[in-house]
Amino acid sequence: MRDEAKPRRQRLLDNTLRAAQTYKIPHERLSATDIRRRFPQFRVADHEEGYFEPSAGYLHVEACIETQLELAKDRYGAELHTDTPIERYRAVSDGIEVITTSGETYQADQLLVSAGAWLPKLVKLDPPYNDLFRVTRQVMHWFDVPAPRQRFAPPAFPVFIWEPAGKAQPISGFPLTSLDASSGVKIATEGKDVVDPDSVDRTESQARIDATFQEYFGHCFPDLLPRCLNTRVCLYTEVEGGRFVIDRVPGNDRVLFASACSGHGFKHSPALGEALAQTLVAGRSEIDLSPFSLARLIARRACG
Repeated sequence: MRDEAKPRRQRLLDNTLRAAQTYKIPHERLSATDIRRRFPQFRVADHEEGYFEPSAGYLHVEACIETQLELAKDRYGAELHTDTPIERYRAVSDGIEVITTSGETYQADQLLVSAGAWLPKLVKLDPPYNDLFRVTRQVMHWFDVPAPRQRFAPPAFPVFIWEPAGKAQPISGFPLTSLDASSGVKIATEGKDVVDPDSVDRTESQARIDATFQEYFGHCFPDLLPRCLNTRVCLYTEVEGGRFVIDRVPGNDRVLFASACSGHGFKHSPALGEALAQTLVAGRSEIDLSPFSLARLIARRACG
């Protein structure tokens, strides 16, 4: 069977296994029986199977960003301008000028735009690239768990991505980061609502929380309690195929942009940051970024 004809969950498993084998990443392939024995918190169907990576984990995002900013400033002399919204940029005779919403201007030889959900508004690509991106609203939930809480903490409960049998959306989640009663299991589906990042609703109604729990979380995790302790709304900047997009802006080689998109970007940020810095300074990176070009994305779209 060709990969394109396989169910999405099978393609995900196959691709993950292929990458692990190629790069010699220690892993295990688990049957439904294996999953039930080792991780009984998951209610899996008989035909489902899993990939388990013993060395996998998760990042504390806020601490990572704070550390990266501190290193950039203290070790490499970067000048940080936080809480400074950008209105636009434009080409000038000797480089690029950036204009803030307060009217301040900054000039540089080159510009890197990595603006997340605001990238499409800021870069404003012309056809045929103008409709590549869509920004979608994603809701993170933290649900309570019963005692003993250790059952939902590492190592008893892993980070997971799961495409449950018979469900329209995949789900993903993290174990308890604290055994304190105020903490919960972080869990989410993939939202499809296209939104404007400047006016997105950052709240989630109790009715929608209850419906999502009934459809996905309660079904897949029978021991998870229906009490939602917290929600947060975030944004995905998506393109077809869930790929990254990294390229120079057509018609302006001084502007490089990066959309590490579709919700799986952050863990790659150190490597991408290094590759982007090399591209700006040396004209090319040690990592081949051509698979993420606009032209490659358009070609994939044309091939269906």
